[in-house]
Amino acid sequence: ETALSFGPSNNDMFYMRSAGSQGNFQFQTSVNGGNSGSIQLQPFGGNVGIGTTSPIAKLHVYQNDTEVDTEAGVTIEQDGTGDAALSFLLSSVRRWRLGIDNSDSDKFKISDSTNLASSNKLTIDTSGNVGIGTTSPGTKLEISDDTAPTLTLRNPSANPANAGMIRFIESTNTDGFQLTFNGSDNKLKFISDSSGTEATRMVIQRADGHVGIGTDSPDGVLHIKKDDAPATFEIQGGLNTQTTAGAINGEINFGVNDPSTTGGIGASIKNISQISNGAHNGLAFFTGLQSRTPYLQQMLYFTAQGGLSFGTTNTAYGTSGQILKSNADAPPS
Repeated sequence: ETALSFGPSNNDMFYMRSAGSQGNFQFQTSVNGGNSGSIQLQPFGGNVGIGTTSPIAKLHVYQNDTEVDTEAGVTIEQDGTGDAALSFLLSSVRRWRLGIDNSDSDKFKISDSTNLASSNKLTIDTSGNVGIGTTSPGTKLEISDDTAPTLTLRNPSANPANAGMIRFIESTNTDGFQLTFNGSDNKLKFISDSSGTEATRMVIQRADGHVGIGTDSPDGVLHIKKDDAPATFEIQGGLNTQTTAGAINGEINFGVNDPSTTGGIGASIKNISQISNGAHNGLAFFTGLQSRTPYLQQMLYFTAQGGLSFGTTNTAYGTSGQILKSNADAPPS
């Protein structure tokens, strides 16, 4: 073994030496006779070890201590106007670079360029916002893409009960909502959580697109169910201050797929203001007839007081006990 040492005594010194039969070269310090701070060079493999005499890679840093702060691991420091960065390169194929972009508000970036100022793939700003495809994320996670920004949640298992979930939680408890895709029954579920008690509020079936509110098994395009209470479907609309009799406050339209249907609506039920202040409201039924203008016209009307009229003018009334009969396709008179 050959060594060159520097220091005031044999106990406190810095020395360089060749060690081992393989001709390894070490840089070491000795404090009070104990060795520390070893740097090991392997002449054949070209490996460098810091803290280890058996480096297994080109640079191998080893610690066996309790450090959790700045003395743990490796630090890359920049004291000028440049970036503190680390590069990974496949020769003439691909480069990845990560580090602190000194020229852009000290954001941490991952780039596939030689410069952190361009071609950024991921950015974390100093407030903790994460941007994918953007260097200026305005929220905790922002994804930007000039074609089709997509976020994919994938469970590689076959037909998993939880194929993916997004949770919305308040405070530190479990209260909130979650959006879950169940791969075993192929349904997208909106679930509420109150103190750990979950309840499915709405489902969408993948096979037919049926929507269930209050039911996991919708029998129609929209199926609303309420257990132990009346189920309510409410449409609210109209002017905040009604000034015109005959104004429509809300309607349910029945569309027709056949393109010969004018406007695509075959019939309609409308809530109509009976007087100008909106205090009285009637219910009108409209039907569509291709040879008629306008195509959709009122055929039946219920007044707020219970009166009934036929046709478009609200004047074909029947008296109490009278039986009204239509003349062919014409409304009764």
